[in-house]
Amino acid sequence: MILKPLGDTLLASVDIETTGLHPFYSEIVEIAAVIFRMDGHVESEFSQLINPQKPIHPRAIEIHGITDEMVENQPVWADVAHEFYQLIQDKILIAHNAPFDLTFLTFKGTVIAMPFPDTHFADTLTISRELFRDFTRHTLVDLSAKLNIDLNGAHRALADARACKNLFLREFKEFNKSWEEFASQFIFHTAAWQTMENVPEEMIPLLVACSDGCDIEIVYVDSSGVVTNRRITPLQLNRIRQIPYLFGHCHLRDAGRNFRLDRIQSWKKSG
Repeated sequence: MILKPLGDTLLASVDIETTGLHPFYSEIVEIAAVIFRMDGHVESEFSQLINPQKPIHPRAIEIHGITDEMVENQPVWADVAHEFYQLIQDKILIAHNAPFDLTFLTFKGTVIAMPFPDTHFADTLTISRELFRDFTRHTLVDLSAKLNIDLNGAHRALADARACKNLFLREFKEFNKSWEEFASQFIFHTAAWQTMENVPEEMIPLLVACSDGCDIEIVYVDSSGVVTNRRITPLQLNRIRQIPYLFGHCHLRDAGRNFRLDRIQSWKKSG
């Protein structure tokens, strides 16, 4: 990627809250972005509740506290997307568990015929696992507590976006090398993330499972060689550093996870 000088680089820390975990069946109920520079200066902030035009699942309300009454008179996604996409255009996107946010935002853009901006992104969750390997948990809440990052109002979009910004800056400081080295290791092009070239032929049927929205059962070997059986709700196939991944909701961990395709020993549809 072609980097601007560090002082000229603009970034957008983004976060969304949703009615559920699956972008095919769930909607965005809140979206936020913090536009900032690498010296920590905040250029602007954006925050908007969104009417999902469907009931919010009680379990989602338990997490973010956004109720049907709160969004009843708010704009719908189609009326918010253009302003938001314009805001983040040409900025490096920062998100915690970025595949979750990017999957929703790219899919919801497709639904209203509004392509997701062609830009770059970094995932603070991936960076954290690389830099803070002695930490046992890497949620935004846990990392904020460990690193003394302010997180008032966790699981609301603007509060999470602010905390994610500060986490990213802390990660860059912890990396303790040049911006160019940091970017080459942790910042990726959104188009590369969305493009599914070089997917192993035997994994092509997973594309169908993703579009069908059906659950699958996989036998997975993690980076430590531990084998687990997992039920996954597949959301999207993507590539990170040219390596194909399946991103989906892992029912074992009850969270969104990336799974390297070459570590999936076998898979089948659930049920």
